[in-house]
Amino acid sequence: MGTNEQASLHNKRKDRQELYKLSESARFGLLCLLLLLMLVAVAFTASDAIQAMQSLQKQSSAVKAGEVTAIRPWMTVRVVAHLYHVPEDYLYQSLHVDNRPAVRRETLYGIASHEHKPVSQIIQTLQYAVLAYRKTHPATLTPAAQPRMKHSSPTPGRTKH
Repeated sequence: MGTNEQASLHNKRKDRQELYKLSESARFGLLCLLLLLMLVAVAFTASDAIQAMQSLQKQSSAVKAGEVTAIRPWMTVRVVAHLYHVPEDYLYQSLHVDNRPAVRRETLYGIASHEHKPVSQIIQTLQYAVLAYRKTHPATLTPAAQPRMKHSSPTPGRTKH
């Protein structure tokens, strides 16, 4: 091997090392960029999760207070009847819908779709029905007005002293 060949081989190795160094720095930069993008995505996701949790807490408080504004399209008539202590049949009658097993499993959104009505109209009808039922049946307790049950002792017949 001559000196020219050795110098050429040495230059090729040097070029490869520089290329590899550039490649490493490019990889590091790309890795930093991806890490930054992931952090931004996590921040947005966390923000959305916090907002969803706050919304859920507001809805839960509204339901506990017996506010009819908490009725949502994902609920079924059975759920509305249970939460607001109104007979299911009464709610189905107010919607002018038969109380069939297939309908009982439908969400309010599904009922609205089958009836070709906006879901907001179905919800509004249920809200009015709940309020009307409360006026004619004042003894019906709303969730907020229900007395709290005292917890019994863990072992029947025993009491704490």
